[in-house]
Amino acid sequence: MPKLNTFDVVVKTGKSGRATTPKWIINGFTVEFDQTSGGTGPGETFEATGNPGSFPHTLLLSGPEEGTWDIEEATVTYYPNGAQPYT
Repeated sequence: MPKLNTFDVVVKTGKSGRATTPKWIINGFTVEFDQTSGGTGPGETFEATGNPGSFPHTLLLSGPEEGTWDIEEATVTYYPNGAQPYT
C-alpha cells in the first residue's frame, strides 16, 4: 500500500442535504478537509481536498450526525506517492 499524498472528493447532493461541512476519517481519526468549495444543501455540489500524507488503512467520508444526506453522485480521486492518480 503506497502512502496517500492527497485525495479529492466531489459529492453531488440530491433532494435532501445538510447544513454542515463533512469531514473525513483516516485510520479512526476525524479530520477536517484542507480545502472546500460548494455546498451540501439540496442540489448543491461539494468539492474538497484532504492531505493525509499517510498510509490509509481506512479512509471514510463522515456525516451527518443527525438527519439525512441524499448523495446523488460521489467521486474520489486518489493521489498516491510514486503512482499515477486514480478515481
